[in-house]
Amino acid sequence: MAPTTMLSVGIGGFLLGLLVSQLLASLRVENLDAVKTQAQSNCVVAKNERKEPSILSQNHVNKYDKFCKAVSVRKNPAGKGAASTKLAYDFNVAQYLEGGGDDVFQHSHDYLGIHSVIVEIGGNKGIFANTIHTKYNPKELHVIEPVTPMYVKLQERFQTSPAVMLHKFALSRTGGSIKMAYRTGNDAAAKFFPAGTKLDRGWEKATVEDVELKTFSDAWQAMGLDTVDLMNINIEGAEFEVVEALLAANMQGNIKNLQIQFHAHAGIDVDDRIGKRCEFHKILRRTHELVYNFDWVWEQWTLKT
Repeated sequence: MAPTTMLSVGIGGFLLGLLVSQLLASLRVENLDAVKTQAQSNCVVAKNERKEPSILSQNHVNKYDKFCKAVSVRKNPAGKGAASTKLAYDFNVAQYLEGGGDDVFQHSHDYLGIHSVIVEIGGNKGIFANTIHTKYNPKELHVIEPVTPMYVKLQERFQTSPAVMLHKFALSRTGGSIKMAYRTGNDAAAKFFPAGTKLDRGWEKATVEDVELKTFSDAWQAMGLDTVDLMNINIEGAEFEVVEALLAANMQGNIKNLQIQFHAHAGIDVDDRIGKRCEFHKILRRTHELVYNFDWVWEQWTLKT
């Protein structure tokens, strides 16, 4: 090949590479802008008003609707996750921590007190239950934890706290039983493990246990509940099944405040996480208002008055 030809090919290749690089950078910027909109970073608690989260503006809700419509057609296979969810998670963890983290959001609820009834789905080590019990001394704090080792630890932790009531079952659209995989130790966690599925990376050595399933209506009756002041859900990907069960039972109106951690990557057999979460939001907004939202980190909804 002649030197001039080689030079033109080299320059052409360089320009093409530069064009592709700029295009990818542009896509990343556009994606991040969408994530920032989705993150609603300007609508969460202001630093000087951390104790009283403000309701999101209708304008921002409309923007979020557009984002949902744009991404709901994308598939987000279990264990993989779309790039937008990864960007959203990374962006929102930083925003969440900058805004005050658990102390300001997950553990701060000025409406709670000695007459409050609280339900935690996913008791784990009891960190949330212990913090809320110590801080607000509620009338009843129901903790749902189906996995035996964690349930036993909770029994030990709250044996002198009669207001903390433990329940050993999981929630689903149907009753029966299901296998759950769990890890103990510093990274203690548990998740549904339906038949025919494979455990995610990092869960290969997890222990599997059969656990009881209850529907929301059966669980409500078993716990003797009517209206709940706060429900906290953090269950490593199984929240998609549980929130779907809650909405299918049409019991969201019994919950004054609903706090959820949706997981972008954890869990098993959850297809199209983005689309499902957006659909949940659409249904929840009929009865509730979004108080704060850090996508794939924490969000809270309050019942409309």
